[in-house]
Amino acid sequence: MLLKKAPSAVRSEEKPLTSNKMATQWKEYLTRPYDLLGTSLWVQWYASPQIKKVVGTTLTKARCIELPTKSVVQYRDDCELARFENAIRRITEKSPGKVRAILRQAQRVNRRAIAVLNKEKPTRSLNEEIRFLTDLGVFATVLPFFIGRYLSGDRTRERSQLLALRTHSYYLQYQQKVIHPLAKVFIRSRGYPSIIAGDCTAYELLSGSFDGAIRRHALRLKGRLFAYTFHNHEETVRMVKYKTPEVRSIHTTIIHGLTAYPGVMRGLVRIVHTRSDARGISAKHVLVAPSTNPNLAPFMKKVAAIVTDEGGMISHAAIIARELKKPCIVGTKNATKILKDGDRVEVDASHGFVKKLP
Repeated sequence: MLLKKAPSAVRSEEKPLTSNKMATQWKEYLTRPYDLLGTSLWVQWYASPQIKKVVGTTLTKARCIELPTKSVVQYRDDCELARFENAIRRITEKSPGKVRAILRQAQRVNRRAIAVLNKEKPTRSLNEEIRFLTDLGVFATVLPFFIGRYLSGDRTRERSQLLALRTHSYYLQYQQKVIHPLAKVFIRSRGYPSIIAGDCTAYELLSGSFDGAIRRHALRLKGRLFAYTFHNHEETVRMVKYKTPEVRSIHTTIIHGLTAYPGVMRGLVRIVHTRSDARGISAKHVLVAPSTNPNLAPFMKKVAAIVTDEGGMISHAAIIARELKKPCIVGTKNATKILKDGDRVEVDASHGFVKKLP
């Protein structure tokens, strides 16, 4: 069981997303192209027994806001996230044997993910595959992401393993090609339309409670977006029609980040969350994404430059940009929120900034 309590029913869409219980200092954490099902699974990786066993602590608070761009922004309690990062930093710096064990487990789960995606191994039950997705997310994604920040340069073997993990990730494909099809089959077997698979949480899916998903789907057809809150293994879902207080409008023309590969290029912005967003992309475009993954590599070869909200020097975008010798800026935090498709920009990766042009 993923949660201790079922999600709250859909509440009034006009009330602000505040709660005394959730009063905290929120920090924008990551942006990913998830529906509600994927979001609830993603959030709960950080509160899982796997994380608790390895790190010794978990993240118990999250707030996720869906954006009209088919993506979700996850916010975390600033203090809780800092404690979590410090725990992983201590493991990275003082327990090399534990780091090696984490990386070995990451390689094992990646091998199984590849085998299932290539149909070399059969899928298991929905419950089992959701548990495996948690392993895949925790060991091959979350832990390597943080370990990479603190791993010293002289530990070449571990750094090489990390680079391989950051270059090839499978959790998005696994969710789309394994979890979603199994979820749709399960929902149909309960007499509900499979189209609501993306409008339910993982708890609702596994418990067979789909009335909330039916209501949310109807509201989605009216243009509403979801706001998902997670607190101590309890979740609440609201459907909203306006920007919540956590999503602030940003008015600026210059965006700053880290230089992954130097160079200066001009082009037209193409915001890319999934492969379908990249159709028709060419050398006249600047690819702007929350982050990149191997599915986007063929399109990264075609563009003039690459800009991401997230990532550092061993992120997928940075590694591929250096291989392709493409100007690239990573870790801008907000490029996908400031820029929109068709904006003319200058990417000065030599100095780490993107400037909107008239």
